[in-house]
Amino acid sequence: SLAKRRFIIIDDAVTMNTAFANSLLKILEEPPENVHFVFLTQALSQLLPTIRSRLQAVRFLPLSDEILSEKAATEPDMVAAAWMIAAAQGSFARLEEWNSPEVKELKGKAMLALGDLATSARSGFETLGPEIKERESAETLARIFQQFFRDAYYSHENLQPIIHADAATSLARWSSRTK
Repeated sequence: SLAKRRFIIIDDAVTMNTAFANSLLKILEEPPENVHFVFLTQALSQLLPTIRSRLQAVRFLPLSDEILSEKAATEPDMVAAAWMIAAAQGSFARLEEWNSPEVKELKGKAMLALGDLATSARSGFETLGPEIKERESAETLARIFQQFFRDAYYSHENLQPIIHADAATSLARWSSRTK
């Protein structure tokens, strides 16, 4: 190594299996000189207690909407609508996901399906069948549905901010249904 220090980054550390985590324990107890381990995780509590006890936690707060907007403005091919900034919940990676044509199309289908469901029609959900079978799309749909129903509640109670304000028609159908 040309550098004086070496950093080993373990991304999504909660996915380590027990055997791998246990094999790291000896190295973490007595790491080689100038070697630093960085464990990235969103759920520190899910790491083995023996691993956690050897780590120093550094927490990072979500990015503000202003920072996300500024960063998005500097990226080529990114047009970040206000709903995308809000839906990203402080994560630039999630903002990039919301900006993808596939996710925009998926969101459009989901909003139509939710609007149909508010009027007791199920036709919109039939178009989501293939997406529900694919794990990544299903996770995105779950996020969309969660945010949508939060927005429907907020709309009904006249609260702010509404994340998916661009789906006002579908939100209005749900809001009027709960009155």
